[in-house]
This record gives sequence, C-alpha cells and structure tokens, in this order.
Amino acid sequence: MSLQIMASGKITVGPTQKTSQNGNPYTFALMSVPTSQERTSLSVFAFGEVADLLNALDKGDEITVIGPASLGEWESSGEKRCSLSITAEQILSLYQSRKKRKKVQASQEPEPVADDFNDSLDHI
Repeated sequence: MSLQIMASGKITVGPTQKTSQNGNPYTFALMSVPTSQERTSLSVFAFGEVADLLNALDKGDEITVIGPASLGEWESSGEKRCSLSITAEQILSLYQSRKKRKKVQASQEPEPVADDFNDSLDHI
C-alpha cells in the first residue's frame, strides 16, 4: 500500500549516495518527523534531480518531503517493528529557499550603466 504524503522534519542521518541492484543511482537519508506523541523516523529515497537536491543538504537540516510513502514491517530480536519510507518527488528546504531568493534578488538589481565618458587626458 502506498500513500501520497508530505512530511516535515530534520535530517538525522545525512544523505548518502548509493546504487540500486539495477545500477540506478539514488540518495538515501533518514529524517525525524514530530508526531503528537513522539518523533517518528522516515526513510527518504530520492532519484535524479531530486537526489541532487537531497545531496546538497546535511544532517540537522530541516526539510519537507512530498511523495508516495509506504509502511513496512521487519523483525529484530523476535520483535516486530514498523518502518515508514518515502520516495521523494519534491524536497523543500531552507537551503533551496535561500538559493532561490538570492537568484530572484540578483535578477531584480539594476544592471550597471556603461560609462561612455572618458576621464583620461590621453586624447589631449
């Protein structure tokens, strides 16, 4: 079963580039998402350009991830545990917001005016 979700939290295990068994590159990170009772870990998988965005981030960065999520089960020491993972289709972070803001501000600055006036006395 897969759900389309949006989750916000902090990266707890920094992005790591990996290669799938098919030879496709991807990036993996682990994030901590606050819930009403505690924090939940969310495994994040990203491919292509989204992986590049995730790779630009570090442990401790706050992010919002949007994409299909799935629940899983695994066993540790005879005890069943649940996992939650998401394949990131979009990643939003302060890093990208600041980068975009700088780009917009740079495009709004007036361009320098070319000075055709020659102050030099070489022509006299």
